[in-house]
Amino acid sequence: MSVNQSLQSFKSRNYRLFFGGQSLSMIGSFMTETTYAWLVYSQTESVALLGLIGFLSQVPNLIVSPLAGIWIEQLNRRNILITAQLFMMILSLTLAIIALTRTISIWQIICASVLQGLLSSIETPTRYAFMMDIIEKKEDITNATALHSSLLSGSRIIAPAIAGIVITNLSPGHCFLIDGISYILYVGLDVFVSLVY
Repeated sequence: MSVNQSLQSFKSRNYRLFFGGQSLSMIGSFMTETTYAWLVYSQTESVALLGLIGFLSQVPNLIVSPLAGIWIEQLNRRNILITAQLFMMILSLTLAIIALTRTISIWQIICASVLQGLLSSIETPTRYAFMMDIIEKKEDITNATALHSSLLSGSRIIAPAIAGIVITNLSPGHCFLIDGISYILYVGLDVFVSLVY
């Protein structure tokens, strides 16, 4: 397969914008997940609590995602996606303020982790459905999905490394701040996509 064939989805202007926004958003999201784990362990040194945080953040996916699939078919996907991203942005910026003022506590991290999981369980299926809508040529959908999966895998590798550098040289609050800013840019690109959607 040639390079042109492997990147054929990028011929779609909307997909290029969407992919760019997703690149920022996913890295920011995985930075936040890493920061949750770092804060919990650094404050408690409890492996059990660390595992509980991870579990609680994934529970909404089991319950909400199947229901979200129904809502997605009945409502405007772009609006659902932007609304979910706006709430995630507010959550990250709120965490940034709390962490930067050094008043963040374990219960706040647990609540934020569950809320992030809830929002993600709505945003993720909506994102995949919306991606199918904005591809200009339906024969490029398989390629678009593959590129998106590569982006997801790459972000999972890159984001924790970036988070580690930021935490070491700045603070955990700066990770949340970067995540919040990434959502601002992502929502801006999604709104731009909507102009021709």
